Amino acid sequence: MNTISFVIPGVPITKKNHNRRIQRGKRVFTVPSEAYEKWNKAAIEPLRSKMAEWTSTIGLAFPLTAEMTMSCTVYRGARRGDLVNYIQAIQDTLQDAGVVEDDKFIVRLDDCVLGLDYEHPRVVIELTF
Repeated sequence: MNTISFVIPGVPITKKNHNRRIQRGKRVFTVPSEAYEKWNKAAIEPLRSKMAEWTSTIGLAFPLTAEMTMSCTVYRGARRGDLVNYIQAIQDTLQDAGVVEDDKFIVRLDDCVLGLDYEHPRVVIELTF
């Protein structure tokens, strides 16, 4: 059994709140908020850096395709957002970064909690597979 840990610095953003509706031609699409897209983009860099480290040191191949358990602590900068929406945003970001091939491989959540850290908001993630 393998366990890897990631830290995503910065204020975490949920994906569901403040969605935007955009129109392209005659079609209307719902897309995430600009704040979520900015957080997602910023989160990908530290995730990919850690992936490169593990690939070179222990030979771990990404994206992961085994069933896994995710544990996480979301250290918010304020008391807002709910845990379920944060988890969904985190799983989608892990997929976007190429950590997991598809977030469907995260089949169990274990010990996911909301925390507060006004000075150093971040997300701490642990994947066990």
